[in-house]
Amino acid sequence: MNPFAASLAAAILVLAGCSTRPVDPKADSLRRSGLTNIEALRSTLFRASAAIVAGQQVIGFTVDHGADQTMAGHVAVANPGSPYATGCASAIGAGRYLTAAHVVDTTPITVLRLDGRGQPHAMPATVIWSDPARDLAIVTAPGCPDEPSLIVAGGPPRVGDLVVVHGCWGSLSAGTVVDVEVERGRFLCAAPTDEGDSGGAIVNRQGLLVGVISGGARRNGVDYTKGALVGIDDTGRTTASSP
Repeated sequence: MNPFAASLAAAILVLAGCSTRPVDPKADSLRRSGLTNIEALRSTLFRASAAIVAGQQVIGFTVDHGADQTMAGHVAVANPGSPYATGCASAIGAGRYLTAAHVVDTTPITVLRLDGRGQPHAMPATVIWSDPARDLAIVTAPGCPDEPSLIVAGGPPRVGDLVVVHGCWGSLSAGTVVDVEVERGRFLCAAPTDEGDSGGAIVNRQGLLVGVISGGARRNGVDYTKGALVGIDDTGRTTASSP
């Protein structure tokens, strides 16, 4: 298409009430979800989330120094030589953080938190429980203050349930559960996720923890989040406690 034709097509789209700007899949999923408590969920998840959990060493961070900082107010941690974060985690009480096992399969592990003044603090963490088959792990960081913790739901989500996916940098997306495999400890929801989101919380409408982000997939043009179920024991039975 020549430049004139492209400009004409864009003008027609604008006049028709359309836009040529790329759509943010996560924001669009929230808009279409019909949730009325998005900000309450966002606040709950942000307070309970570790900024980043990463292996190896801290190579840098970005805090709010102006509008040009796209990661303003957050901490970026990555493996040496990589600009990408390893994953996320959520506080589940007593200085423990729940994450995906593949996020913490290297050592050492660092948990980063922002204090009340927005200053980053890196604290060494230790993996105290891991189930690679279910892609779940718990790390403890004794230097962390007592965090507001997420409450584990009393049962797994059901097909058709709406869930909210909490990725790194506080991003949120929403979608319906399309498949649940309780015996294998996993489920699938039609919500977009990005690289580096692994280990982030997946909650139901009430903000109760139903799983953590294990990965993503794209099928027939639809983005999905792979979730690892929490509160499920080794026999596939539902419990009301953390793994």
